[in-house]
Amino acid sequence: MEPVKAALPRAEPVIVEGPKNRTVVQGARVAFPCLLESSSSSSASNGSAGGTSILWQLNGGSLSSQGSSPWRQLDSGTLVLDRVDVADSGPYRCIVRNAHGVARSEPAHLVVHELSARCPKTIVLIYAPRCEAATVHYALLFVFVFVFFAISLSGAMV
Repeated sequence: MEPVKAALPRAEPVIVEGPKNRTVVQGARVAFPCLLESSSSSSASNGSAGGTSILWQLNGGSLSSQGSSPWRQLDSGTLVLDRVDVADSGPYRCIVRNAHGVARSEPAHLVVHELSARCPKTIVLIYAPRCEAATVHYALLFVFVFVFFAISLSGAMV
């Protein structure tokens, strides 16, 4: 008599890590995760095998029909938006479907601040929500580097 192989129970998808709220400036890259629980083990996977699909929404509609930035979905299910613009602001959500059901993440809100002429890109590399704060951080960093360099040249121990 041949042994009977038990099939693993199939279940609807479970999102173990969904997208989180983000605030960035124009031109930044944003990544929103959508990691799934594997039905065969306790580890997370993208669920791309076995007929599982991941769809991303912006403002309740398909991402492909909204937003202005180039985007891509990684094998892990993570959504990556390159060079975001103010028009990309809004709630993002991943929806996962398989033959047994649907899972929806909580919406994650993306806020994109406009990059103005008063806030040059070189200063924005040190991110702060407003240009004025970035300028202050930039100035403090400059002072710290200058003092450290001056002390190093004088031979004093830091």
